[in-house]
Amino acid sequence: MIVSESERREGHASSLLRFFEGIAPTEKIFSSTNESNLPMQHVFAENGYTKSGIIENLDEGDPEIVYFKWRKGIV
Repeated sequence: MIVSESERREGHASSLLRFFEGIAPTEKIFSSTNESNLPMQHVFAENGYTKSGIIENLDEGDPEIVYFKWRKGIV
């Protein structure tokens, strides 16, 4: 997801995460962001996601951090 600079820090990313959590067909939710994307890492942490792993070589020199969360009400 991408939130335009002028709309950041308004809760849009968190709202989108909650929406996707609500329609997820599985009890486990995974998402990711680049290691360089500190604002999105903060959004994941604020919304109860935990780091689950790293994928190297998607973007050279900027590993992808994978985040995980149990769907609300499942666990």
